[in-house]
Amino acid sequence: MLFICGDSSTSLSVYNVKTGESVATFDCPAPIRHISFSENGLWVAYVPTNSTTVSILNLRNSKIVRTTDIESEVRKVTWDHSGQYLAIACTGCVVVEHYDKGTKSWSEPLRKAVNAIDVKWGPKATSLIALNTDGALVALS
Repeated sequence: MLFICGDSSTSLSVYNVKTGESVATFDCPAPIRHISFSENGLWVAYVPTNSTTVSILNLRNSKIVRTTDIESEVRKVTWDHSGQYLAIACTGCVVVEHYDKGTKSWSEPLRKAVNAIDVKWGPKATSLIALNTDGALVALS
């Protein structure tokens, strides 16, 4: 039971909900724009403001397990229900990062040219929908 917040400073703070105590603090290159917990509660993806990178934090050991440069400003991130797929909405594209538990490696199975401001998984993560800057919904899978 953790609560994570990023504020206008350049830190990401993790708190124990029951005790209110600080569990960890991470320095970031800029104020946090967006944070997303995986459903299993083990990973957190976060995006600094005006950044092209997404960092993934492993809450079991409080370490960054991946930082990936999308090469386009990242607006939102969201995990699928399994915690293996991370959808990333960017200016100019939507990207999906995949973690393979067997090989313990990351891949990028999807990159589509959509100027997205948000992205959401459909039921049971069988589809992916982006909201573009024109206010239209775009089906990506």
